[in-house]
Amino acid sequence: MWWKGVKVLGIASAVLLTLAFLFILIMVTRPALLVGVSGDDLAHSLANTTSPSGGSNCRKAEDGDWVCNFAPPGGLWTRYEVTVDWLGCWEAGLPGTDSSASGTAGSRYYKSGCIELGDVIRIESD
Repeated sequence: MWWKGVKVLGIASAVLLTLAFLFILIMVTRPALLVGVSGDDLAHSLANTTSPSGGSNCRKAEDGDWVCNFAPPGGLWTRYEVTVDWLGCWEAGLPGTDSSASGTAGSRYYKSGCIELGDVIRIESD
């Protein structure tokens, strides 16, 4: 009879361990699924994709998309219109430009990326 209790405990432990690994996998690869999208996280992700030492800020527009301003070091501010999907992946383009005609992902008119764990959890060092 005690053997059934050990089997149930083993199965419950395996299920909990699997759920913990799934949580860690999602948190590392697509943290926006668990914590949502914030302006700071999106701004950090855009800045890292565009120029890691640049500055960026984002705010949510009335239509549900985002508006982000980015400035490379010593450069002028550029405004991007950003759409974010349910996975936390985003596409940014300059207002009034067609992203399909504006060039590759390396062009200054179009940027894309995903919010990663480093965008959500940041350790700043001076």
